[in-house]
Amino acid sequence: MKQGFRILLLFAIVWGTAVPATPVEMPRLVEDAFKMMESVSLDGWAYTETTDTNGVITIERFDPSLPENRQWTLIEKDGRAPSSEDLAAYADDRTGEGGNHEGDDLREMVDPEGLELIEETSTYAVYRFRPQADDEDEDDAKIMKHVTGRLKIVKSLPYVESLEIRNSKPFSAALLVKMKEFLTRLTYRPIDDQGHVFPHTVEVKIRGRVLVFKKLREDVSVTYSDYTYLGE
Repeated sequence: MKQGFRILLLFAIVWGTAVPATPVEMPRLVEDAFKMMESVSLDGWAYTETTDTNGVITIERFDPSLPENRQWTLIEKDGRAPSSEDLAAYADDRTGEGGNHEGDDLREMVDPEGLELIEETSTYAVYRFRPQADDEDEDDAKIMKHVTGRLKIVKSLPYVESLEIRNSKPFSAALLVKMKEFLTRLTYRPIDDQGHVFPHTVEVKIRGRVLVFKKLREDVSVTYSDYTYLGE
């Protein structure tokens, strides 16, 4: 997916340098939900991808039954039918780009030691967690120190309904970069009664300033819909 889950999952597997003598285990409900999400595969599925980038909306359709160089179709760009120039540029951008989404290893984003149950009903559980950062990415690690995570698990199956990472107050993300708002939110939904839980939305929102004078503003949301199985 061009701007889908594989692009927006930027957080990796190690938090700091301290390693506990005994690894902290995930609660069984969380572990089972993560295993469910790892099994997600869109192999053989067609779907529509709607991307809103700072108010500019692009609608695309992925069809795995078509030849590889024609699997992506640009349906609409910024509220209008695409021009021939749009289609030519789009074909170049999408050539060789697959559309199958493999399961997200969401457990890599969650530090089990910081996982805390904050709400529970008969149908779902909500946890607060400390996001894990890639220790090889200094910028990522700096951001992770200033954000917290929220994880909602639906007990049926079970599966992850949403995972959100955001800040609670402004922070310095890098030299001369002041971050006022940072949000990444992923949601998943069952698409049938056969146990298929697929990506539903990705949302990224950034507000801040660079060099005091230049505003930093980014709003990207991706919605996946109209799933149709075309496999054998």
